[in-house]
Amino acid sequence: MALLGIGLAAGAMVGRTLPALLLAGVVSVAVLIGTTTGMEQWRFTDTVAIGVNDARMESAHVVHWRVRAPDGRLLAFDEADAAGVIPAMMLAPMGEELGPGDEGYEPPPAGYVYGEEIALAVPGERYPAWVLRETGAWAALAVLFGAATWLFVRRRRPA
Repeated sequence: MALLGIGLAAGAMVGRTLPALLLAGVVSVAVLIGTTTGMEQWRFTDTVAIGVNDARMESAHVVHWRVRAPDGRLLAFDEADAAGVIPAMMLAPMGEELGPGDEGYEPPPAGYVYGEEIALAVPGERYPAWVLRETGAWAALAVLFGAATWLFVRRRRPA
């Protein structure tokens, strides 16, 4: 509906078909890019740190991956590498952890320690609020462009 509103507003503002179509296309792409970027940043505020073996990963929407250092810090992969922390995700089957003395355990390379791979994700139980927000944002854009169309049409009509 918001993109339809953009097309109607562009047509009412310009009054010519081809220029209005081109303007509507440019504005639509800009609105889609801006809205998608903004929603992704907004969605990041709902994320929680979830371990890869956590049952909540089944329904979670992963936004970013991080490595939890042994001291508890969450590090991006390049930061973890610089700090000498590598994820231990490949050592054990899902749901299991290997430690020194366990079969299949390999000590980390010299100068490194193992960390846990963590997902910054939106858990499934938070989806309804997330969907409601995105729907509200798109509805607000539709109303905004619909109001702009109404104003442009009112301005073009002779008194």
